[in-house]
Amino acid sequence: MAFRFALTIACLLAAVPLPSVRAEPVAVKASPVPLNPEDGAQRTAGALTYMGGVELTSDHDAFGGLSSLILSADGRNIMAVTDRGHWLRARLDLDGRGQLVGLSEVEMFPMKARNLVPLSGRLADAEALVDEAGGRLLVAFERYHRLWRFSLHDGLDKTLPEDYPAPPDLARAPSNKGIEAMTRLADGRLFLMTEDYVDANDMRQGWISQGTRYHTVTQEVRDLFKPTDMTVLPNGDVLLLERRFTIVGGAAARLSVISTRSIVPGAVLKPQAIAVLQPPMTVDNMEGVAATEGPGISTDIYILSDDNFNAIQRTLLMKFRLGG
Repeated sequence: MAFRFALTIACLLAAVPLPSVRAEPVAVKASPVPLNPEDGAQRTAGALTYMGGVELTSDHDAFGGLSSLILSADGRNIMAVTDRGHWLRARLDLDGRGQLVGLSEVEMFPMKARNLVPLSGRLADAEALVDEAGGRLLVAFERYHRLWRFSLHDGLDKTLPEDYPAPPDLARAPSNKGIEAMTRLADGRLFLMTEDYVDANDMRQGWISQGTRYHTVTQEVRDLFKPTDMTVLPNGDVLLLERRFTIVGGAAARLSVISTRSIVPGAVLKPQAIAVLQPPMTVDNMEGVAATEGPGISTDIYILSDDNFNAIQRTLLMKFRLGG
């Protein structure tokens, strides 16, 4: 795999409880990480204030390759998917100041196909996750491009995935450059962005649903950053996570806001950056982002990295606060 780094309806969708699944407990060690190892006093990155972070390690064979991220209604539990077709569920450990200090009650469970056989190979590359209304999860896969919806009513150990209509043009995306970022907007439309499916004008391809149809939206390729996840903020705008990797500069991540009013058929999207993480700051292949209401008028943001099951990369979970 390539290196990848007012209450609205969106808030109501986020209030769907995370599922109770039969899963295998996984021992995970959480080691605190500073925002900047070379400057322990640094607490901000752009418009964001650092609220703690951890490096996650485990001897479990399935642990790693974490992509996309959703939060429970109370902001205390997370769920992610992996590049090898597993669900991960865990509880966030926060101190009295709301700082992220660890992860506990970690469980993993294999995703299964219609015949209840665990996913493997090119079928297992789950990259984007959306918590749907009505007790369902929507997952986007790369390599074999598709959208699958899982019902939570009988538990993920029993549910069979259902095909969910995908944009027809998605079939033309390169194998490893399909949907990486996906969210459900406040008005119910599904918003999808590809990692690196670009047209002849170097415009990155995405789609917005309208009823049963999809319409194209595009984003100008900027500074080698590529979308990896997105989520809806409490005010209805979209928070976009992008990653970059270069031999000289190493890994970097960028968080930007897309006005929901600008997400219309045929739009050329213009995300507005609010923070960039790059060396010497702590950063890796950031592929998951989730947001929830924080104290007062603030928003709490979590970002998660995908280590690609590579010994020289790390699984990082970091918390930031916007505003307030």
